[in-house]
This record gives sequence, C-alpha cells and structure tokens, in this order.
Amino acid sequence: METAFYTSDQASTDFDCIVKFSSSELIIEYINYDENRVTYSGIDQGNGHYILNSYEFESGKATLHMFPDSKILEGSWVVTDDNGVKIKGFWKILIK
Repeated sequence: METAFYTSDQASTDFDCIVKFSSSELIIEYINYDENRVTYSGIDQGNGHYILNSYEFESGKATLHMFPDSKILEGSWVVTDDNGVKIKGFWKILIK
C-alpha cells in the first residue's frame, strides 16, 4: 500500500496491508504509525467502486476503485483527528 497526505509531504510506500474480498464486501486492514490496527470495510457500489468506513475512526471515510481484472485499488480517505481537524489523503494498493 502507498499513502500520501494532501496537507503535507508525508507519504509512505510499501506499507503492508491485508485485503479481503467477501462476496461484494471489501475489507482493508493495516497497522498505522501509532502501531494500532486500522480496518476499513465497505460494499461494492458497482463495477469495483467501494465506499468504506473505518471501525477505529468514527469519522473515517474512504473510497477505493478497481478496474475489472486489475490488481490495483486506488482511492482517497479522510479522517478527523482528536482536535476536530480533517486529515485527507489518497492511497494505492497493489494486490499480490
């Protein structure tokens, strides 16, 4: 997984995550910078377009999109931190 933040030059590459497809549901799990497990899940909205919600962040929302026969998921995310500040970014996941 690769991530980048809209509001800073912070980015990461080769960030491990687990991708699970279950019928029409997509689940993404990873360990964040604070060593906490983060899980996003959502239902396929049609043709590989997912709207996801986070279990750990009450305000955590994300999208991921995948073309048929592709091994790449791409999208954006937004969370609100403890101070009420929205943090936005994008992510790209290569399925191995």
